[in-house]
Amino acid sequence: MPSETQPYALAYYGWSMHIVGAVLWLLLGFYEIYEHFRQSDLMTNPPTTGVPAGISSDTVFLALVLGIIFIFLAMLAVVWAVLIRWRILEPLQRSEYEFAVRNIMLLGALGLLFGFGAGGALLMLSYARMRDVMRPKPAPVAAPATAYVAQATPICPTCGHEGRFIHTQNRWHCDTCAKYM
Repeated sequence: MPSETQPYALAYYGWSMHIVGAVLWLLLGFYEIYEHFRQSDLMTNPPTTGVPAGISSDTVFLALVLGIIFIFLAMLAVVWAVLIRWRILEPLQRSEYEFAVRNIMLLGALGLLFGFGAGGALLMLSYARMRDVMRPKPAPVAAPATAYVAQATPICPTCGHEGRFIHTQNRWHCDTCAKYM
């Protein structure tokens, strides 16, 4: 059974992956916008030697569109990281598992896209671990009672001395009279 801190740790790593995803989406966006300007410059001012073949206005426009899409995905990853922090991590710190479980499926499913897959996958794994932590723990089983029951020592009716219990015979014996009672 997982410890109670394991779901929080997994959700925290999922949140971290969203931050990393935001940085990577942002870097990809800036790179594509850089490519847009580089290719548009090559189209307007071609070099005198070694003219690059295949650079068209469609290629330049695609680089710009991809750059804008990647920057938009970076903003979504940041928004998602804030939502994860607010709706999952903080309730987990307060051991409010039911509240976190209600939010983790939606945030984890969409987090598969914004967190480069790993962020959402870690949130889903955290969901599975939270279910284990939330499962009621079984009540401890009481140990069975011992078979030994204390009995009062009987008195021998013949001599009046106390008897002794013989376990192998499961009977009382008088040592003075040398007979079973």
